[in-house]
Amino acid sequence: MPIKTGDRINLVRFENISFLESSDKYVYINTIDGQKHLTDQSLTALEEKLPSEFYRIQKSYIINKDRIKEMHRHFNSRYLFTMDDKANTRLTSGRTYHDSIKAEFGL
Repeated sequence: MPIKTGDRINLVRFENISFLESSDKYVYINTIDGQKHLTDQSLTALEEKLPSEFYRIQKSYIINKDRIKEMHRHFNSRYLFTMDDKANTRLTSGRTYHDSIKAEFGL
């Protein structure tokens, strides 16, 4: 996946991406080895380019379904995802995504 930041383009393989995260006006692509790549593309624009292994779990996160280590029910109709990356990153889904997550993962 080409990651454009200004005039520079980094290439990252989809299978090496753990999750994408939006923070303020920035989007970071987090890899399984713990690297964070800053991109000037929006999360929505990136979502349209990603293959079906990637899934939005809240407005700020898109995860690589192939990199989910564990998934647990969390309070207030949320789910807690532990990613299979260097830091075992834990991400919480948004409540509005509850029904779509249940359907996507057959819960």
